[in-house]
Amino acid sequence: MRRSTNNSSVSRRNFLKYGVVGITGLISAVLAIPLVRYFISPALGSTEKDWAVIARTADVPVGKPIHVEYEQRMKDSWVLTTHRKGAWIVTQDGQNFTVFDPHCTHLGCPYTWTEEPWKGEGPYKGQPHFHCPCHEGIYTIDGTVISGPPPRPLDRLLTKVEGDSILAKEA
Repeated sequence: MRRSTNNSSVSRRNFLKYGVVGITGLISAVLAIPLVRYFISPALGSTEKDWAVIARTADVPVGKPIHVEYEQRMKDSWVLTTHRKGAWIVTQDGQNFTVFDPHCTHLGCPYTWTEEPWKGEGPYKGQPHFHCPCHEGIYTIDGTVISGPPPRPLDRLLTKVEGDSILAKEA
């Protein structure tokens, strides 16, 4: 039997070899894409925080802030973590609620609500207030700075009411 010396045709053996290599490469690529995406997605994804139930509407007295502690769930790609947080809740009408971050805007110190009348001058003299003892930051019930070094009003959390639950999350 004579072999053809024509170089333009592909032998059966080479055809099968190219076919096996091509199919193996295609299967490898199909399997590698999800695997590579799994490892790269944390770098491309962003941290997502869920709404957290922080209180019941009936538990918040009108005109008097209360401090609450709650659990905030955060999803970072495929990892779900839970953090204990705190907040101050204020309502003036029992229907609309404002939720403040519990840290002073000056240096992040915790502040408290005090019923003691403010002794400073101006329209807020004699009113109860939020007080940061570290650097004497004073805020009104609506978070406005009235004395001390804080550069801005108290930070607010995003808030919504569903049924009788107050939900919040960081912006």
